[in-house]
Amino acid sequence: MRVYKGSSNLDWTAATLTAATAPEQGAELGSVTGSFANGSTLEIDLGTSIGNGEITFVVTMDGGGNDIWFSSSEGENSPRLEVIYQ
Repeated sequence: MRVYKGSSNLDWTAATLTAATAPEQGAELGSVTGSFANGSTLEIDLGTSIGNGEITFVVTMDGGGNDIWFSSSEGENSPRLEVIYQ
């Protein structure tokens, strides 16, 4: 899984997200590879390049079969994003 800085396109919501309204992918900020069990917690160091204020992330999956899957917000194990800024 790779995390990129996204364009500051704020013209979308979960209900209206399409390929046309999605933020554009910018510079790669961090990534994680490996095998992960269901319910795992992943940490990705995004470095110091994100700065203060509002930021948009674009998360992509690597090809090759060992994908990371996320449940939807309505799922039994809905995903949670926790950002720790130091």
